[in-house]
Amino acid sequence: TTMRDLGTLGGSFSYGMAINASNRVAGYSSINKVDSRVHAFWFDGTGMKDLGSLAPNSSKLEDQSVALGVNSADRVVGYAYLPGINPNTDPAVQPGTTSVRQVAFVWSEGTMTDLNKLIGTAAETYHLNSATAINDNGQIVATALSKETGTRRAVLLTPSK
Repeated sequence: TTMRDLGTLGGSFSYGMAINASNRVAGYSSINKVDSRVHAFWFDGTGMKDLGSLAPNSSKLEDQSVALGVNSADRVVGYAYLPGINPNTDPAVQPGTTSVRQVAFVWSEGTMTDLNKLIGTAAETYHLNSATAINDNGQIVATALSKETGTRRAVLLTPSK
């Protein structure tokens, strides 16, 4: 068995979370040595690519993302943060904060997209707060939060192509 250090995005730590059949790795890394912010990364075999966040120009707390899965087409899934809407009525606002909501994302060919914007009318009932895996058919396993009850459910997202 051989081992390879994949590096970091400029910080002091990184975590590998998933690998595909082409040895592409997805995970997250600290982005500097000043604070504890992390960004999702995709390792393409030669270097670690910073996938950014969905709120790059907002507060430090919101400028974060974590990759949890990658498929053979190098699509990456995970979660990122956005500004909270209303901590009293929005069940997606992270506990202990008043301003940050966690959202599931898919990243493909340089673009990170909030999965809640891709589920149509289901977004009226559910909030997707984490995507954990993606298969080679593009199906995504995620965690959804019921806006009515606040309970969490495992969901399967299937592209409508």
